[in-house]
Amino acid sequence: MDVGRSSEWVVCGCFLQQSHGHVEVDSAPGAGTTIRMFLPRVEAAIEQLPEPRDTVPSSFGAGQTVLVVEDDPAVRQVAVSTLKSLGFNVMEAASGDEAARLLKANRQVDLVFSDIRMPGKLTGIGLARLIRREMPKIRVLLTTGHVDGDETIEDIDLLYKPYRAVDLAEKIQVLMAAVQSADGEAFDVDAAASAAE
Repeated sequence: MDVGRSSEWVVCGCFLQQSHGHVEVDSAPGAGTTIRMFLPRVEAAIEQLPEPRDTVPSSFGAGQTVLVVEDDPAVRQVAVSTLKSLGFNVMEAASGDEAARLLKANRQVDLVFSDIRMPGKLTGIGLARLIRREMPKIRVLLTTGHVDGDETIEDIDLLYKPYRAVDLAEKIQVLMAAVQSADGEAFDVDAAASAAE
């Protein structure tokens, strides 16, 4: 882990919080820093869970455009690569403000995939509200490592970090299926998912 990268600490913190664990940090000048992560012990027998699907569903994004909004270039590149592998045309923005300018200039975007916490005036939630108000046909999927209590995200689709490529693909499939169903077009999510197995 790159100690200077706050996004990696957010992911660790999110994982520890979801796992009901905690972290201890000891630091002394000249002696360095020691970080200990504690996770709860499992006392009960673990039930057999279904095998997770690790394959990304086959290309289903042909002819559709996604705008990826993420201030961390490495995280943005992973999302862009995944979406391109699914057949989507992909545009990129490093902030909510930049994304708003791109959307006003190009209304051919079908979906915005945005981090919640970003520099600038518009957070991901602010961007989602702007899109709902001014461009209601564009779908929004937000992502974050955690949400503060003052950030309300009712009625907004959310994918928690860290996520796998298959998680992103499946979330977008479900979101696009809901859009197409609302438009009267059939979209079989189960068939698309089984094609990926």
